[in-house]
Order: sequence, then structure tokens, then C-alpha cells
Amino acid sequence: MYLYLIRHAQSVNNAGAGTPGFKHVEDAPLTHLGHQQAAHLGTKMRTDIEDAERQQLLANTPYAPVFRVDELYASPFQRAIETAKPLADALDLPLKLNMDIYEYGGIFRRDVVADTEHVLTFGGLNRDGMRAIVPNIVIPEAVTDEGWWTMDVMEPETHFIDRGVRVANFLKEKAAADWKGKRIAMVSHADFLNQLLQTLLRNGPLDRPHRDSFIYHYNTSVTYVEIGPHGFAQIRYACRIDHLPPEMVTV
Repeated sequence: MYLYLIRHAQSVNNAGAGTPGFKHVEDAPLTHLGHQQAAHLGTKMRTDIEDAERQQLLANTPYAPVFRVDELYASPFQRAIETAKPLADALDLPLKLNMDIYEYGGIFRRDVVADTEHVLTFGGLNRDGMRAIVPNIVIPEAVTDEGWWTMDVMEPETHFIDRGVRVANFLKEKAAADWKGKRIAMVSHADFLNQLLQTLLRNGPLDRPHRDSFIYHYNTSVTYVEIGPHGFAQIRYACRIDHLPPEMVTV
């Protein structure tokens, strides 16, 4: 199985980070530049798919930097779904939500009241909100009219680590059975992609987020992983951004 791990395009939180007075947005949408980044990646995918010679190259050399995608998944965060929209259009595939690949912490906003920090949580996009972005989205039953995020606190570290293990095991099981030879794309987030990759490569999780090392992804960068039938994972290339002009590369 071949896995494309894609970080979402630039969000308003990415653009505002470090700016004095900027307030974190609990479920941040993409910026105008972020939509352009996602469109560039979608165009690259469509160009590869329509080029018979490039597809033959990929058939002969599975690790060639050429796109072919059989299934497309995204995190339930707005920025991930918005990033996946032009990809789904370019690939002519339905977008499937994976409820385990969202960013560390979940949906939250920090408000400071009387010198005390409070974490306020929100439900996120509901079913209608998701369909307004991607009409042919496949939505799990866990998403309701109130949204998908149900915790009343910021996600604990242990819960985040468990998600990384769960997704790694899911991918290994699929590589050994249903998805042999398939190419899967997942649109996720910087912290989760780091946790998942380190879990796959270590055959076990980091015991806490951000410990020791970090595999960083630029906005819309692509990491290509081969997972064999026995769960052996290899990174074939990492954090590619050659679909973007240099002036559109953001962190």
C-alpha cells in the first residue's frame, strides 16, 4: 500500500501565528493563499492522472513522484476539508472523513478571564456545513447536527497518542488485506502527521507529543509512505512542495 500524507493548506491560524493581538480561531478556515495552495496541488494531481506516460512510469516505478489516488480521506476540521475539496474534484473521488486524524487538542479556544485561562470547546462543522464545502463527502454517523467534537476539555495527550496508534494499526491491517497495491491520500495536520509517521517508523508511539524530534510538514506538502503486507513502513519521499511556486510556500 502507498500512502500520501498531506498537510492542510495555510489556515488563518497559520497566517496569524505570532502576530500581536491575534486570537486563535477554534476551527480555522483557509486563507485566500491556502485555497490557492490547495488548488495547485489539485492541478498537479489532475495533470499526473491525465498523463498516460507519467502513469506508466508510476506503474513501472512505484516510488516515482507521480500521483495516482484510489481513496481520499480528510480530518473533520474545516481547513482539512477545504484543502481536500480541489483534490476530490481533480481525482473525481468522494471525500471520506476519518475521525481519528484530526489535530492534537481537538477544537478549542483559550479565553483569559480575570487572569485565569479557560479552554472553551465547540462542536465544529456539522453535516450540513461539511456538505456545503464538499457535496459528495462521506460522513460517519459520529457527526451530528451539533458537530463532531464532543469533549468538554482540550484533548489529553494520552488520547492523542492512542489515535496515532489506532491509525497506524488501521493502515497496517489494510496494507495486509484490502488495500494491497492501493494508493491512499490523507489530508491531516502537522502534529498528527508527525505522531503517525513516528509511530509507523518506530513500531510504537512517541510517549508524549513533540518529544525528541519532529517531522515537519509545510502547508500542502506531501509525504509518500510505502507500507508492506507485514507492516514494514518506508518513507519514499518527505514533505514535497514542488507543486507550489516558491512564493506560495508557508509553514
